Amino acid sequence: MNHPIGVVSRRTGLATDTIRAWERRYGAVRPVRDAAGRRLYAAEDVARLQRLARGVALGHPIGSLARLPDDALVALVDAAQPSPEERIGRELRRDLVAAVARSDAAACETILWQALASLSPPRAVSQVLAPAAREVGERWARGTLSIAQEHLFTARVQRVVTTAIQARRWDAERRPRLAIATLSGERHYLGCLMAAFLAAVRGFDVCELGPDLPAKELGAIASQLGARLVAIAVIGNGASANPMTGISALRDHLPEDTELWIGGFEAALGDRPLPDRCLWIGTLDAFADRLALLASD
Repeated sequence: MNHPIGVVSRRTGLATDTIRAWERRYGAVRPVRDAAGRRLYAAEDVARLQRLARGVALGHPIGSLARLPDDALVALVDAAQPSPEERIGRELRRDLVAAVARSDAAACETILWQALASLSPPRAVSQVLAPAAREVGERWARGTLSIAQEHLFTARVQRVVTTAIQARRWDAERRPRLAIATLSGERHYLGCLMAAFLAAVRGFDVCELGPDLPAKELGAIASQLGARLVAIAVIGNGASANPMTGISALRDHLPEDTELWIGGFEAALGDRPLPDRCLWIGTLDAFADRLALLASD
């Protein structure tokens, strides 16, 4: 079975721009194209990209890794020992999900604070919070966690992350402003909170506007706030049958110089291209990288 690039981005943790760049510059993988010219990746391509991403995380240059045949790449990556931060992240994620399964709210909160204290903010998000959220959601979908346990997890993450963001607002008047929300019909907001935390630690004054906002109202308040950047998440399982309509309307209601970034599940956007002056951000890691570039301008 072949997969579109949005699915590959989610499975590998690589931004779609990164996947395309690795193909173009290094020949890392060679996807086929469908009748409309869209890339389609085999399972072997996805596995290779996952190993390439792992090798880059271990400190190897992508140019060298991309030249390796599959067997050599497997040997190099699989033989590598996890870093101390990776081991800590793995243990905390395991303990966090186990605490959810026990319905132990206090333990959940303690483990979340341990993650923020023990790991850098990007690693705390990418190695603990985000994968734990995915695992909790998957277990709920399989029926091994209840909806109440999923809500317990979500509430604890919201409380800890919001407190961490508030702690970084002491010099907000000197910082570029970011507004973050979801549009009408999109009620899943946890990923937005994680993105807001990453923005706060990068030096942005973050205004969390919450889920399920009409495009016109989000555009109006972002303009009133003087936001340099608006970030929204698109999941595609809410009431909005066509999120592209909301994205286009939001872009029309934002000032020309306000950037609009979209994250979430790329498949929810369908086949239509994003409007002009919109940027797709495939992963939270890619979001943190783009923030670092924007903050350095």
